[in-house]
Amino acid sequence: MPALHTRSAGFGLLLALVALTAPLPGCAPADPRARPEERPEERLPRGFDHFVVGAELLEGLDAADDLLHSDSGGILVERVLGWAADNLQSPYFLYVHFIDPHLPYITPPGYTDFDDDLDPIPPAVREQYARSVAARPTLEPGLKKELAKIRRAHRAYDGEVAYMDARIGELLAGLDELGAMGDTLVAFTADHGEVIYERLDGLPDEADQARSQTSLTALYRNGHGEQLFDELIRVPLIVSGPGLLAGRRVEDTVASIDLLPTLLHLTDVTDRGERDGRNLAALLRDAEATAP
Repeated sequence: MPALHTRSAGFGLLLALVALTAPLPGCAPADPRARPEERPEERLPRGFDHFVVGAELLEGLDAADDLLHSDSGGILVERVLGWAADNLQSPYFLYVHFIDPHLPYITPPGYTDFDDDLDPIPPAVREQYARSVAARPTLEPGLKKELAKIRRAHRAYDGEVAYMDARIGELLAGLDELGAMGDTLVAFTADHGEVIYERLDGLPDEADQARSQTSLTALYRNGHGEQLFDELIRVPLIVSGPGLLAGRRVEDTVASIDLLPTLLHLTDVTDRGERDGRNLAALLRDAEATAP
């Protein structure tokens, strides 16, 4: 599935689009040929009946501070359901892109309460803290502040996950109220995960070890985009719809590239091109099936 991150003040925005990707009634098929002079944001809308980007969805939120602290996911759900109420016809393809959870992990009010007994500090960071304090006890106050920063990052991320869970629930409930869920196939996934100080930022050498005695956050990575740790590449993939097994957990390794051929098969859309991905439909219909 394609992902678009538009940028404003360092914060990724939203993408909502609705269309069909095959020559079905009321639809302009997508042209797979990209012109070299086109930018990605110019290629993505091609072939869609309706395409809306974040700047259009967040009208009235001009200031960066307003944007960063806004209920962006809620705004997206509201606009999508408002459009769907007047325009949704079968067959349809609806692609809704939420940015959260994503740096800078700004958790909306109501999603910040966590059990203080469940400390999210990664074991490796806790062990490094103990080593550093043992070697130089005078560093303890500063390192405690860094532990607090890491703890806040984890809890803010968890808060954004809870926030998104609620917003997606609102979206599905709204589509159900419109009578669209009875014959709708739903796929939920993400383009990447996050490392929140669980992993070393590069290979440790003498300089890293020296720096780690005074800075935990300098030694451990926060973010995504340059490495292939499990925290980054293992993302959720949930598919639900008529005729599919409910509650099955697949242990086989699959990939996001498998999603397109799978969805085309499940919706009886003729695939007009060769795909590198695999059709995983059998995994969704047969409890004994394994990945092809």
